[in-house]
Amino acid sequence: MGVLWPGRPLAPAVVLLLVIGVHGIPKSEFFPYGAEVYDDVLPKKDEISSPELKFTTPLLFYKQEYNGAYINSNGLLSFMTELPNFYNVPFPLDYPLIAPLYSDVDTRGAGDVFYSSYCTFLTK
Repeated sequence: MGVLWPGRPLAPAVVLLLVIGVHGIPKSEFFPYGAEVYDDVLPKKDEISSPELKFTTPLLFYKQEYNGAYINSNGLLSFMTELPNFYNVPFPLDYPLIAPLYSDVDTRGAGDVFYSSYCTFLTK
């Protein structure tokens, strides 16, 4: 039988301590979300986008100003056009976008994509 970590007898203990020490962010630290706070929700479909969300102030992204964005069901925030489809190709794509949760998501069975916009100013 082979040894998992030859020459490193403490490695399993270190891994165990790291796993035990991992904590998630409590739900109370997130912005409230969902129907009860009047968020919009994407329809339960595969490959869908929100209508364009207009900004009150242009957003500067890589030296280009944008006046709106689209929320896409596959985890993209896109500018200029909606991008509801999942593209299994390396980035960058041909369109400006932010990909915080990019994945091939299908919400027809379960799950929701909530979104809302807030008009706030940074004070710090």
